[in-house]
Amino acid sequence: MTWVPKQFRLAGGVNEEDPQFVLQPGQLAFSRNYECLRGGGYKRVAGYERYDTKTSPASATYKWYSFISGVLLPSDQVYVNGATSGAHGYVCGLTEVTSGSWAGSNAVGKVALTAITGVFQSGELLRRNSDNATLCTLSSALNAQSTDDDSYESWIHGARKHYRDLITVVPGTGSILGVFVLGGYVYAWRATQADATKQALYKATGGGWSLQTLTGYIKYTGGVAEVAEGVTITGASSGATAIVRRVNIASGSWTGPTYASGRFAITNITGNFTNGENLQVAAVTVAVANGTQVAATAMTATGARHQIVISNFYGASDLTRAYGVDGVNPGWEFDGTYFCAFNTGMTTDTPKFVAVHRNHLFVTYDGGSIQNSGTGLPLTWSPRTGASEIGIGDDPTGIISNGNNTLAITAKNSVHVLTGINNSDWNLRMIADDVGTVAYSIAGVGGQLMFLDRAGVNVLLPAPPTFQDYSTQSISRSIRPTIESSATLAVDSINARLKSQYRVFFSDKTGIIGSFDGTKLTGWTQVLYAHQITCSASGDDTVGAERMFAGISTGYVVELDVGSSFDGEVIESILQLPFGYHGIPDRDKRYHKLTLEMTTPRAFDLYYAVDFDYGASQQPGRFLFESDSTSALSSFALFGTLFWTSSVLSATEVNIDGIGRSIGIAIYNSSAVVDPFVCSAVLLQFTPLGVKR
Repeated sequence: MTWVPKQFRLAGGVNEEDPQFVLQPGQLAFSRNYECLRGGGYKRVAGYERYDTKTSPASATYKWYSFISGVLLPSDQVYVNGATSGAHGYVCGLTEVTSGSWAGSNAVGKVALTAITGVFQSGELLRRNSDNATLCTLSSALNAQSTDDDSYESWIHGARKHYRDLITVVPGTGSILGVFVLGGYVYAWRATQADATKQALYKATGGGWSLQTLTGYIKYTGGVAEVAEGVTITGASSGATAIVRRVNIASGSWTGPTYASGRFAITNITGNFTNGENLQVAAVTVAVANGTQVAATAMTATGARHQIVISNFYGASDLTRAYGVDGVNPGWEFDGTYFCAFNTGMTTDTPKFVAVHRNHLFVTYDGGSIQNSGTGLPLTWSPRTGASEIGIGDDPTGIISNGNNTLAITAKNSVHVLTGINNSDWNLRMIADDVGTVAYSIAGVGGQLMFLDRAGVNVLLPAPPTFQDYSTQSISRSIRPTIESSATLAVDSINARLKSQYRVFFSDKTGIIGSFDGTKLTGWTQVLYAHQITCSASGDDTVGAERMFAGISTGYVVELDVGSSFDGEVIESILQLPFGYHGIPDRDKRYHKLTLEMTTPRAFDLYYAVDFDYGASQQPGRFLFESDSTSALSSFALFGTLFWTSSVLSATEVNIDGIGRSIGIAIYNSSAVVDPFVCSAVLLQFTPLGVKR
């Protein structure tokens, strides 16, 4: 009987809500560590690698040499030298032995080295650097790295490990509390080693993490004359001096009738200011000291979780600054040199969320207070300059501007939008009072604002400007079970701008990825990381390219979407296609052949399994699920192997033999060295049998 071909494109993402028999053939019943592509196809996610500005493990390379007369095994990561050339390098991966033995002092084979300095020579002794013990004799000049090398996976894994081990953890203890990118540099907050209740700020520079000095300050009242940045203030009675770096106005104004009060951020302090003395500039009194100066000290870490925005209020290209809040300390501004903690006038001044909108800095407080700074004045919080306070009657969980007319404010039980230009025409509207939104989940993707509630991912509609009313719409029905079980575990979200993706990270090392083509959702997939992500950030490097970073619970900062491993750990990837009848639901079919179209970076092993009739057939090669039906495949012992021998689009065929009305297919890979690959389409060939009555 003639074989019937059935080809279908892989697209649409995971649908775990609907019965499998109604799903499109290219949709997924389950995924792990894949993302949806525009136009179709599923791509195994890229990895992440630890970061401190040193060479990324993802950029590691090796060279290999033939050797003879091997007497001692060149072990992975051993530092070696050439007896004649004086060249140095590190052994990476397993050393191949093709004949002889180490015990017989006549081993012959190949050894790979990385981080080489100098030029090793054929015929020289390769020695262990620590004691100059001879290991073997090199019998060839260097050979360049090739993905066709028999030991490529071991060698490249060893090379990457060498560079990975050089990268340092952010000093301190516990998880990373915040991360941001400013001026092309990466910064991170972490609790200090000496006192875990305090936190410090570090900058990745010079191949490590450099402690940043926080700027001291002195509080003032009775400010009667504007103070410029860079001037020297003097205590009229104490004679103490300092240079003013930033001026914060918490209330009042220079012209009265209520005069300005707030903080001067100061450096270059000499002497000690005294409480109540006049503060002068060029012998003219400008304010009165409200206490003595406060030295630069570490901020409270207990309960801190930073949220940070990058903005430029001042026009000049070199005045871009970071603005941050952490829920337990006052808000702060940082330009890469001076760190200014500012007051807004609140009695308990511990803002939790921050945004920039319409040339105002906005911060939120538990209890429902939303405050904005003066127009174009992020450190000035006096109503005389355009600052104001709005109450929403609910604890905020996020705040974000769409960059146009709308500021979205999510809260524990509601969603609000603020329109208008300034405090003369702010208009706050509640658009939902029955949506329990999740903290740190709000993000703007593809011109849309979206956030997570306890039942799904919602998008704010319409995307302004329009003349319609605002509303929210759920766009995650297909992964409702995952969200219902994980929503309260959300720790952060990020807009992967170049890929147009909304990513949410959960506290159990899992995550979800929503991929978009413009404003159209192309599908959801699930992710399982090897480490717990605690915070994330994106930003442009010094040449304007977007890069994404995350802090993890072990104290490292990692760069996202680089490399082929999760910081050295394997990436386990699973695609499970739904059981499908493929156009003939009432007839058994004998399945003959499976063809999978892929684009791969190189040859690698991939495993597959097929099952029939929703797992009821008990035929060889079936795959098994745990009882919750959303977890990983529990056994791969019976998986077959697909082996790709091409680094271009290829269609590899495997023979299958089974009978059933429906067939399910699973694809599996687990590797720390295989670069992302794309599964594009499936072709099944089968023979229809009798009608199932």
